[in-house]
Amino acid sequence: MDKTKAPSSSTKKKIEETTPPPEIQWLSFGCDSSKITVGTPTGCKVYSCYPFGCYADALPSSDICIATPLTFTHTDGHKVPLVCVVTAERLDRVLLWNMDVSNKAKKQKLHSTLSFSDKVLNVVCNHKRLVVVMEHQLHIFSVPTFSVLGAVDTAPNPNGLVALSLYQDPSLFAATPNNNNASSVGSSSSLSISGGGGGSGGAGIARCNIAYPFESEGENSGGVLVLDATQLQTTTLVKAHRADLQAIALSQDGTLLAAGGVKGMIKIYNVARCMLLHTLNLKQRSPSAMLHNIGFSPTGAYVCASISGGSSGNHQTTVHIYQISEESKTTATTTQQTPTGVVGTTTAEAQPTTTEPKAPHKIQHLKWNSPLTGPIKHICGIQSGDGPRMNPRLTVATSSGALFQVAMDWLRDKCTIQKEYKIGV
Repeated sequence: MDKTKAPSSSTKKKIEETTPPPEIQWLSFGCDSSKITVGTPTGCKVYSCYPFGCYADALPSSDICIATPLTFTHTDGHKVPLVCVVTAERLDRVLLWNMDVSNKAKKQKLHSTLSFSDKVLNVVCNHKRLVVVMEHQLHIFSVPTFSVLGAVDTAPNPNGLVALSLYQDPSLFAATPNNNNASSVGSSSSLSISGGGGGSGGAGIARCNIAYPFESEGENSGGVLVLDATQLQTTTLVKAHRADLQAIALSQDGTLLAAGGVKGMIKIYNVARCMLLHTLNLKQRSPSAMLHNIGFSPTGAYVCASISGGSSGNHQTTVHIYQISEESKTTATTTQQTPTGVVGTTTAEAQPTTTEPKAPHKIQHLKWNSPLTGPIKHICGIQSGDGPRMNPRLTVATSSGALFQVAMDWLRDKCTIQKEYKIGV
């Protein structure tokens, strides 16, 4: 008879505490914030947020620098699950791996390879578009053919900042009227799109937006350009900040743009009308403050942002959550409008007035302080809730391998950790 005792709970806790944290090299949410991708020197994992679980375990022997999941529907109707990865072996190519192991070999297969002339910094996608970001250019591909739709020159973008909305089917929305203050100008713009399509938007045309850093000739950094990824036409160009951007985000339907600058200043714009809606001040005055990411809830009614910083190297991370009313998508505070020229497009540039406009509706604000300290990256995302009240839920993932599910109590003005999981191991 085996008299070996099972380890006690205290022993298990000690083992867990002595287990070295995973070396996470990549951490990101998908376009709809329902999944989190983790890249490590020993492969990548994709997790679903609610319910929490490992959705895919890819390339266990590869040194993963960038990873993002992509699922599209094949012509015969079945769904094809892919993971787009960049490995340390070749930073100038994207490997698309088919995660469906129902084939005869019962293993993952390489679907296709996309090669480039420069280092890849970021990859984002939805079920119709794949965007690969380099420091001075981004490439747009059609899914599932993965044919090149266009290459777009950008402002210097060493951090690979980009945002992609979900692909909107034409039956889901009505035509959006053009901005009355917009103008079309010829050769004065520095925007360059090669290999792109054309045509004008309107009813019956699908919609999908890409946002990325942009600066006009002679202007400082801090601008954001929103491009219609279906027509390859500029939708909006805004001068969001006077210094470099730290984070950008689009709502899932592509109608709202959030641009974050230094010291935690976030500005939210109505994309179609090119109007400033809200200015959110995270009040982080430390010169070393870092805005890790910004995320919208599925409806666009909530915005979350993760920022770290502090004196004496404290590196305390705080997640801020703002509740903005649904009317903010269609109601905006008027800002000074200045026409700008972009080759072959119609666009308008938003310039805030010297006095910051007041938000048209009262914004509710919550914040959650991470229990972790030190130079740890935190990213946050808001998912749809369930149950009769449909309360939204907050997920925070960290580069230390901890994932927190956080409950938001707007009546009591507090956030509490509901569950904690380990990722990347």
